[in-house]
Amino acid sequence: MKKNLLLSILTVLVLPAISFASEADLKIPEFSAAQNQYLYMGFAVCVLGLLFALIQFIKVKKLPAHKSMLDVSQIIFETCKTYLIQQGKFLFILLLLSVLSSDFISVFSSINQLAELPLF
Repeated sequence: MKKNLLLSILTVLVLPAISFASEADLKIPEFSAAQNQYLYMGFAVCVLGLLFALIQFIKVKKLPAHKSMLDVSQIIFETCKTYLIQQGKFLFILLLLSVLSSDFISVFSSINQLAELPLF
């Protein structure tokens, strides 16, 4: 049992490293006119699905609801809104730190390049 688990973990860790593949190696196929038509029909199906969902949403929104259910849904909405605001703040701080660190690295690399220049 342990041998199989160890072999599985080793395979999962080693196999991607030896494949030497990346997204840059993907070949994008050329589509024929018929294949493009299928693609456009798929887009049309997606748009129809969105329209159906919008119509159903509007119908459900017009239905009457009990006061206690409305209160519960309001609490859930406020909780989700607070969570999303907190996540937004965290992501903004993370972005800010990322930008500052990349600027910090670029400043030090330019200083390092200046230090290597001959003075005369």
